[in-house]
Amino acid sequence: MRCAIVSDSTCDVPSEVVQQYGIGIAPAIIEVDGQTFLDGATLNRTQFYEDLPRFRTFPKTAAASPEAFAALYRNAGAPEVISIHLSQRLSAMYSSARIAAEMVRDAVRVHVFDSQTISMGTGWLVVEAAEMAAQGASADAILARLEQLRPRVRVYALLDTLKYLQKSGRVSALTASIGEMLQIKPLIAVEDGEVRLLERVRLRSRGVEHLVALVKQHPRVRRLAVLYTGPRSDADLALLQAEWHAQVPTAAQWVQLVTPTIGAHLGPRGLGAALLLEA
Repeated sequence: MRCAIVSDSTCDVPSEVVQQYGIGIAPAIIEVDGQTFLDGATLNRTQFYEDLPRFRTFPKTAAASPEAFAALYRNAGAPEVISIHLSQRLSAMYSSARIAAEMVRDAVRVHVFDSQTISMGTGWLVVEAAEMAAQGASADAILARLEQLRPRVRVYALLDTLKYLQKSGRVSALTASIGEMLQIKPLIAVEDGEVRLLERVRLRSRGVEHLVALVKQHPRVRRLAVLYTGPRSDADLALLQAEWHAQVPTAAQWVQLVTPTIGAHLGPRGLGAALLLEA
């Protein structure tokens, strides 16, 4: 292989795909009630969401260390590595990867790429890069392709509650309290590497309708992932998959549980979509 692909656990690429393409994944760090876990390694995501409402303290999250990235780069088995990560405006993961790239520069050439998005938005870029690498593409060719694809990524999410944004300090207690009383459901998007509030919708059912409409405004979709924060609601996921069948056939859609690194801030019962648009 001329070029290896590395990312981190926040990209949400399914483990079977990671194994298929030999993608290196650095786990994010999550501290819960005094215990430290590695996302995707020592932390079970399903169990995390089941326990989230009962945690005594709000979970703390941190990027993988430069040493963890450096080990992945050294063991990548290729002279060049492309390391693809969530927006540097939202996490220190990109900076940690950059430090690691300098640590190993005498052994391997590492290109650190800011996806400017999160979750499977990043994941779709990782998958595209891995497919090209498996076909023998050069690092330069893959990076050029990633530059073309990055503006075509869309990530949307519907939150079921403001409570966890309040716990993480992103909204005030008063705003969260009023939102809970009025059953306000925020709709957000990730744009240019930052999270933007699109609208506040009363009632979950209306929020789902608006989320469906956001995706349907894109008629030409190359890849689509239905995202959720636990606990899993098969009825909600089936509804979204059916609504978006015209964009991408249901069998080709991915359904993915969002990393707790992000989900801790969104809270349980969140729904979303990550799209990679056609040119």
